[in-house]
Amino acid sequence: MKRILALLLGLGTALTLCACTGSTTTSATVDMAELQTAMLEAGTFPTMRSVTGDDDMAAQNFTYFSKLDYDKVENYLLSFSNTGTPDEFAVIALKDPDDVQEAAVSLNEHKDSRCNIFRQYSPEQLRMAETGIVFTKDQYAVLIISENPQAIREAFEQQLG
Repeated sequence: MKRILALLLGLGTALTLCACTGSTTTSATVDMAELQTAMLEAGTFPTMRSVTGDDDMAAQNFTYFSKLDYDKVENYLLSFSNTGTPDEFAVIALKDPDDVQEAAVSLNEHKDSRCNIFRQYSPEQLRMAETGIVFTKDQYAVLIISENPQAIREAFEQQLG
Protein backbone atom coordinates (compact mmCIF):
# COMPACT_ATOMS: atom_id res chain seq x y z
CA MET A 1 0.00 0.00 0.00
CA LYS A 2 2.83 2.39 0.88
CA ARG A 3 4.51 1.64 -2.47
CA ILE A 4 1.35 2.45 -4.39
CA LEU A 5 0.87 5.68 -2.45
CA ALA A 6 4.50 6.68 -3.02
CA LEU A 7 4.17 5.88 -6.73
CA LEU A 8 0.98 7.96 -7.00
CA LEU A 9 2.57 10.89 -5.15
CA GLY A 10 5.64 10.70 -7.40
CA LEU A 11 3.48 10.60 -10.52
CA GLY A 12 1.41 13.53 -9.27
CA THR A 13 4.55 15.56 -8.59
CA ALA A 14 5.92 14.81 -12.06
CA LEU A 15 2.66 15.87 -13.72
CA THR A 16 2.58 19.08 -11.69
CA LEU A 17 6.12 19.96 -12.78
CA CYS A 18 5.26 19.29 -16.42
CA ALA A 19 2.19 21.52 -16.18
CA CYS A 20 4.15 24.37 -14.60
CA THR A 21 6.97 24.41 -17.13
CA GLY A 22 4.78 23.85 -20.16
CA SER A 23 3.53 27.45 -20.35
CA THR A 24 6.95 29.11 -20.61
CA THR A 25 8.61 27.02 -23.29
CA THR A 26 9.28 28.61 -26.66
CA SER A 27 9.65 27.17 -30.09
CA ALA A 28 13.09 27.23 -31.60
CA THR A 29 13.71 30.60 -33.18
CA VAL A 30 14.32 30.89 -36.87
CA ASP A 31 17.80 31.63 -38.17
CA MET A 32 18.03 35.42 -37.88
CA ALA A 33 20.45 35.84 -40.79
CA GLU A 34 18.10 33.91 -43.11
CA LEU A 35 15.09 35.84 -41.83
CA GLN A 36 16.91 39.12 -42.38
CA THR A 37 17.82 38.17 -45.96
CA ALA A 38 14.23 37.18 -46.75
CA MET A 39 12.85 40.42 -45.32
CA LEU A 40 15.42 42.54 -47.20
CA GLU A 41 14.62 40.75 -50.45
CA ALA A 42 10.87 41.37 -49.98
CA GLY A 43 11.22 45.15 -50.15
CA THR A 44 12.92 47.90 -52.08
CA PHE A 45 15.39 49.32 -49.63
CA PRO A 46 18.22 51.83 -49.86
CA THR A 47 21.63 50.76 -48.59
CA MET A 48 20.97 49.08 -45.27
CA ARG A 49 23.13 48.27 -42.27
CA SER A 50 22.23 45.07 -40.46
CA VAL A 51 23.03 43.58 -37.07
CA THR A 52 21.83 40.50 -35.20
CA GLY A 53 22.03 39.12 -31.70
CA ASP A 54 24.95 37.00 -32.90
CA ASP A 55 27.24 40.04 -33.28
CA ASP A 56 30.05 40.78 -30.83
CA MET A 57 28.33 43.94 -29.55
CA ALA A 58 24.80 42.47 -29.56
CA ALA A 59 23.68 43.77 -26.18
CA GLN A 60 24.98 47.27 -26.87
CA ASN A 61 23.45 47.39 -30.38
CA PHE A 62 20.11 46.25 -28.96
CA THR A 63 19.84 49.43 -26.88
CA TYR A 64 19.64 51.46 -30.12
CA PHE A 65 16.06 50.35 -30.72
CA SER A 66 14.73 48.84 -27.48
CA LYS A 67 14.75 49.52 -23.75
CA LEU A 68 13.66 45.95 -23.03
CA ASP A 69 15.83 44.06 -20.54
CA TYR A 70 18.30 42.21 -22.80
CA ASP A 71 18.17 39.15 -20.50
CA LYS A 72 14.67 38.51 -21.89
CA VAL A 73 15.94 38.31 -25.48
CA GLU A 74 16.83 35.04 -27.15
CA ASN A 75 17.99 36.73 -30.37
CA TYR A 76 17.18 39.71 -32.57
CA LEU A 77 17.80 41.32 -35.90
CA LEU A 78 17.87 44.94 -36.97
CA SER A 79 18.25 46.45 -40.44
CA PHE A 80 18.21 50.21 -40.93
CA SER A 81 18.93 52.70 -43.68
CA ASN A 82 22.43 54.11 -44.12
CA THR A 83 21.10 56.88 -46.36
CA GLY A 84 19.00 58.99 -43.99
CA THR A 85 15.62 57.48 -44.85
CA PRO A 86 13.32 55.96 -42.22
CA ASP A 87 13.55 52.44 -43.72
CA GLU A 88 14.06 50.01 -40.86
CA PHE A 89 12.91 46.68 -39.53
CA ALA A 90 13.56 44.82 -36.30
CA VAL A 91 12.60 41.41 -34.98
CA ILE A 92 12.99 40.47 -31.32
CA ALA A 93 12.80 36.76 -30.45
CA LEU A 94 12.00 36.40 -26.76
CA LYS A 95 12.93 33.61 -24.39
CA ASP A 96 9.47 33.74 -22.82
CA PRO A 97 6.43 34.46 -25.03
CA ASP A 98 4.82 36.20 -22.04
CA ASP A 99 7.28 39.09 -22.62
CA VAL A 100 6.19 39.70 -26.22
CA GLN A 101 3.82 42.59 -25.40
CA GLU A 102 6.52 44.39 -23.41
CA ALA A 103 8.84 44.02 -26.43
CA ALA A 104 6.11 45.40 -28.72
CA VAL A 105 5.73 48.44 -26.46
CA SER A 106 9.47 49.07 -26.67
CA LEU A 107 9.33 48.86 -30.49
CA ASN A 108 6.40 51.30 -30.57
CA GLU A 109 8.44 53.71 -28.44
CA HIS A 110 11.31 53.40 -30.91
CA LYS A 111 8.93 54.04 -33.83
CA ASP A 112 7.64 57.18 -32.07
CA SER A 113 11.22 58.34 -31.59
CA ARG A 114 11.93 57.82 -35.30
CA CYS A 115 8.81 59.86 -36.15
CA ASN A 116 10.03 62.71 -33.95
CA ILE A 117 13.41 62.69 -35.68
CA PHE A 118 11.87 62.82 -39.16
CA ARG A 119 9.32 65.41 -38.08
CA GLN A 120 12.22 67.73 -37.20
CA TYR A 121 14.86 66.89 -39.79
CA SER A 122 13.11 65.44 -42.82
CA PRO A 123 9.36 66.11 -42.77
CA GLU A 124 8.94 64.86 -46.35
CA GLN A 125 9.81 61.35 -45.12
CA LEU A 126 7.69 61.45 -41.99
CA ARG A 127 4.76 59.61 -43.61
CA MET A 128 6.83 56.42 -44.02
CA ALA A 129 7.86 56.47 -40.36
CA GLU A 130 4.28 57.14 -39.22
CA THR A 131 2.85 54.26 -41.27
CA GLY A 132 5.36 51.78 -39.88
CA ILE A 133 3.83 48.75 -38.20
CA VAL A 134 4.50 46.90 -34.97
CA PHE A 135 3.01 43.46 -34.41
CA THR A 136 3.60 40.23 -32.52
CA LYS A 137 3.53 36.60 -33.52
CA ASP A 138 4.28 33.79 -31.09
CA GLN A 139 7.51 34.76 -29.29
CA TYR A 140 8.37 37.55 -31.77
CA ALA A 141 7.84 41.31 -31.65
CA VAL A 142 8.36 43.01 -35.01
CA LEU A 143 8.77 46.59 -36.28
CA ILE A 144 8.66 47.38 -40.00
CA ILE A 145 9.12 50.86 -41.47
CA SER A 146 9.20 50.82 -45.27
CA GLU A 147 7.25 51.87 -48.34
CA ASN A 148 5.52 48.48 -48.35
CA PRO A 149 5.49 47.07 -44.80
CA GLN A 150 2.92 44.40 -45.72
CA ALA A 151 5.32 42.70 -48.19
CA ILE A 152 8.02 42.60 -45.50
CA ARG A 153 5.52 41.21 -42.99
CA GLU A 154 4.55 38.45 -45.43
CA ALA A 155 8.22 37.51 -45.85
CA PHE A 156 8.58 37.35 -42.07
CA GLU A 157 5.51 35.12 -41.71
CA GLN A 158 6.66 32.81 -44.53
CA GLN A 159 9.99 32.29 -42.78
CA LEU A 160 8.18 31.28 -39.60
CA GLY A 161 6.39 28.63 -41.63
